[in-house]
Amino acid sequence: MEYKDYEIEIVQDTDPMSPRDDENFGTMACFHRRYRLGDNPGLSIEDAQELSKSKDVLFLPLFLYYHSGITMNTCGFSCP
Repeated sequence: MEYKDYEIEIVQDTDPMSPRDDENFGTMACFHRRYRLGDNPGLSIEDAQELSKSKDVLFLPLFLYYHSGITMNTCGFSCP
């Protein structure tokens, strides 16, 4: 497809990199009964709750949307 002075080609990446393999700002501590998600820092839910009370830790909630795939973000989803 051509757009202005550019030729655009869409191709499938057969070997995509995980965005978590690069340098990360933080650690994702996730707890789900069916999936192993996040960075698996070896924390229990109680440990994570205790850390979230510390003034030295920036704690963001992590929301999961599961429907034909998994999507995660820190602001929630509008779809019920």
